[in-house]
Amino acid sequence: MTGPGYGVLVAFLAYAGVLAWLRPIGRRRRVMVTAFVLADAAVLWWLSGADTVAEVALRDWMPVAQILFTYWLSGAFVGPPMPRAEAWLARWDRRLLTSRLPVRFPGAASVRHLRRWPGRMAYRPSRQ
Repeated sequence: MTGPGYGVLVAFLAYAGVLAWLRPIGRRRRVMVTAFVLADAAVLWWLSGADTVAEVALRDWMPVAQILFTYWLSGAFVGPPMPRAEAWLARWDRRLLTSRLPVRFPGAASVRHLRRWPGRMAYRPSRQ
């Protein structure tokens, strides 16, 4: 595999593999993460020498699978909820998202105007 994206992916896999042994997660989850990281690294190494049409097609579609896999893998490290941190974030949300700005901004386009704009662009007859 070549390209900067694969370097980032291999670095993430190495990070997740090490993190599985440093974080206090269950033994079953630790073994599962390690096995999936090693299997994924082996598949990436195997696909780096893709020669046949099927292998090249699999290699080309591998980033889609990697996105799903890395999302799943990061979920393996989720621990119990942190009520104090969540309360702190909620307080900041209320501070930042409570409207202190005027409701109407001068010069802003109305929603009605924005809804009509694509239709005008699509159906406007060309002038030649």
